[in-house]
Amino acid sequence: MDVSGKVVIVNGASSGIGKALAIELAKLGATVAICARRKDKLNETLEEIKSYSPQSMCQGCDCTEEDQVRKTVKVVHNRYGRIDIMVNIAGLYNPKFVRDSVWQDYYRDMNVGFFGAVRFNQEVLPVMIQQNRGIILNMSSITERMRPLGLSAYTATKAAVYDYSDILHKEVKGYGIHVGVIEPVLVESEMTVTGGPVKSMEEISQQIVQGSLENYVDFNSHMNMQAPEVSAREIIREGIEKERFEVYTGEPQIWTVYGFLMKMLPGLSRGIFSVMSASMFAAEGNPAISKNPQPVSKHNSGKKAGDPSKAMNTMFACSRPAARIIKELYVSLDEGVNRSIYNFGKRFLQ
Repeated sequence: MDVSGKVVIVNGASSGIGKALAIELAKLGATVAICARRKDKLNETLEEIKSYSPQSMCQGCDCTEEDQVRKTVKVVHNRYGRIDIMVNIAGLYNPKFVRDSVWQDYYRDMNVGFFGAVRFNQEVLPVMIQQNRGIILNMSSITERMRPLGLSAYTATKAAVYDYSDILHKEVKGYGIHVGVIEPVLVESEMTVTGGPVKSMEEISQQIVQGSLENYVDFNSHMNMQAPEVSAREIIREGIEKERFEVYTGEPQIWTVYGFLMKMLPGLSRGIFSVMSASMFAAEGNPAISKNPQPVSKHNSGKKAGDPSKAMNTMFACSRPAARIIKELYVSLDEGVNRSIYNFGKRFLQ
């Protein structure tokens, strides 16, 4: 679908990928209705959008409130007369081990990241069915395949989004509506950038052994993260223009291939992270490790420790081109099979 002249709702457009996506859509000639809970941030985004799309609008909306979602969709539909694209970006990221969690942690993440998308989709679906055309993109994550330690609520939410979107895709394809999932890897956002001092890989490794979840964000400082504007353009190209179901975005691409591997061999993922869990258990029983927050290099002051991040970044640089090729082949084959079966079925029914 060409986005020029189309009416798009972006939920979660106050920052990060959502904000960048709204701006990029406006640059391409779309009319964008942005919504999020933080109205002050929305107004800032709208100012940038209006220089490209003066007819665009913003609407303060908490996606956990059904009445606000219904009102937002109604306002947009009444104003423009149609809704062509719905993109659900809003989500939460709060790393916490299961043993330290309460059920409210899961409810909070699901209420925003999963049910927030469901609420919006339930409201726009009747409009799109009547139009016999539309696109819905929901935000999942590559973590729903990797399932790392400390992200049970986040990963469960993203897995729910993926499975829900897969079924929705099958149910509404015949109505001319395309449904897809966005699978970001490492993208610059409020969730992935702290703005604090950069820690060494050695310190981060020590934190992992000690069971600290700060490493999830600190680790990103050593990676080549993708700018949200680049991710936004990939989402538009892959999810809207090419109408692919799985839309992968972010750097390094090697994580995408790792995610494929985890999908094919889930036991491998369980084994790797179980070893990490065993290391944490051993550290808890070792006072020299569990009670000493100093980096490992402090114990060997006579020998200068190397920076593992250099070797890691070199590995990613070498593997990135191969990973892109593998990803493209996988997605192209998967989408090719999907389109072939669908087109054959339509001709058979006619």
